[in-house]
Amino acid sequence: MTLAGFPGNTEYRPGKMAEADGGYLLLPMRALTEDSNLYFLVKEVLQTGKIDFLTLPEMTGSKEMNRFHPSVDTRFRLILAGEEGEVDFISGIDPDFYDSFSFKIHLPYEAVMKTKKNLQLFGGLIHSWEKPGYPEFDSSAVDALLEIGLRWNDSRTRLSLSFAELRTFVGELLVLYRKEKKPITRVQVESAIESIEKRIAVYKRRYLESVREGLNTIQLKGKRLGESTVFP
Repeated sequence: MTLAGFPGNTEYRPGKMAEADGGYLLLPMRALTEDSNLYFLVKEVLQTGKIDFLTLPEMTGSKEMNRFHPSVDTRFRLILAGEEGEVDFISGIDPDFYDSFSFKIHLPYEAVMKTKKNLQLFGGLIHSWEKPGYPEFDSSAVDALLEIGLRWNDSRTRLSLSFAELRTFVGELLVLYRKEKKPITRVQVESAIESIEKRIAVYKRRYLESVREGLNTIQLKGKRLGESTVFP
């Protein structure tokens, strides 16, 4: 309940939306795609200008809150940072998404992987995707993942900053080598490429087939220039 805060019997602990009153709230879109209740919670607060605890959806910690606590007024502008696939997901669960909000994007979509700084940032990104209880990636594995990312972008030096596919690939590697006690190496990454790429390709094909058959719709309204969203 970090977004809405927590209303107790005697006091209210402000959440991020209350603290952003009169300013901006920056949220990662991934959090909203992992729990769609959060998206509709934020949307309702944006529309009404208040946090109404009686109408909050059931989420972690909601059973312990005092739902009869007076509503909290808050007005803020919301900035969502995410990837194209996450934007498509939210527009799929909310048909009004593109009609309701404007898109203002000013982010590069590629990075040149020649500088020491960018290489260090890439390594940090890969390690940030590691999970407790799973093996880590050693430096050779990180190098192999960079080479894969460059190849998928059809470039020797430019890496796409849309990381959804690479992150999925890293997640598959973690599951595949979960029982390993030693760090994941280049050899293990390269040996798993073919099988994992095939599995990811199956998901892509099924999604495209569902779009063609009308099971999923992609709305193309609004001004889209990149992958950050500003909600007025």
